[in-house]
Amino acid sequence: VKEKRVPLLVRGFAAARRDHPTLRLEVYGDGPHRSRAEEVASELGIQEAVAFLGKRPQADIERAFVRASCVATASEREGYGLIIVEAAACGTPSVVVAGSENAAVELVRDGVNGAVAFEPTPESLGRSIAAVIDGDRPLRESTLRWFVDNASDLRLERSLELVTRSYGDALS
Repeated sequence: VKEKRVPLLVRGFAAARRDHPTLRLEVYGDGPHRSRAEEVASELGIQEAVAFLGKRPQADIERAFVRASCVATASEREGYGLIIVEAAACGTPSVVVAGSENAAVELVRDGVNGAVAFEPTPESLGRSIAAVIDGDRPLRESTLRWFVDNASDLRLERSLELVTRSYGDALS
């Protein structure tokens, strides 16, 4: 959907490649803006470094988490950010873009389990991706520690408990 801002992700990736010229991007899923994102990759001359893989089985996604340097999303709206948790369970840091409707930002701690791009621009996103790449193994280890330390609070059941309690408090 439009809120995923995949063309922005491609532009941010291109910015990150200035510092990391061998970087590759794999885009999973399909949506109405895939063709525009493919056009952007072509316009920027990076189409050979970007693979649009479409929908894939969960096992393929999990293998991608393990081998990825990071998981990056340019989404302006996420209800929870499950992808952040799934990636962290593999020790893979995440990059997200700050936004008032992006709850995934609440899960990312700069330099601990990823980076937050504070503006929805290719430059800001590219800097955040590059920072995570530069964090290398220490950041991966920190990401896994973050996941282990927070696993009990990251469960869907725990989130539902908190939401239910907040509604109950609001009704009281």
